[in-house]
Amino acid sequence: MKKWLPFAMLLTTALIISVYFLLTGQTNTYRASTNDPAAIYRDVCAECHGEQGEGKGLFYPALGEKEISRQEVIEIIREGAFMMPAFPLIPDTTLRKLSRFVMEKGFKKPGT
Repeated sequence: MKKWLPFAMLLTTALIISVYFLLTGQTNTYRASTNDPAAIYRDVCAECHGEQGEGKGLFYPALGEKEISRQEVIEIIREGAFMMPAFPLIPDTTLRKLSRFVMEKGFKKPGT
């Protein structure tokens, strides 16, 4: 029985983490107090993706690690992805400015 204890502990930990992510909904209630994309990036993106988009480890990728379109950036910000929460409360016009700013930070554009 004791040889199964580490496996059972690992499985329990994985289950608790999974339930946490399901219950938290991965949605952020951030409301932009400005339409300045640099300020919004500093407020909500830089903590995980770095001041210059360099990323911070495995779960917080650099912005230039993969090819992605501007529309995909908008969808990811709006809906979230994996560890990134969704930001559904950012107004559309501000979101378009933010996506342009993020693309300029270093996302590879398709075909480049």
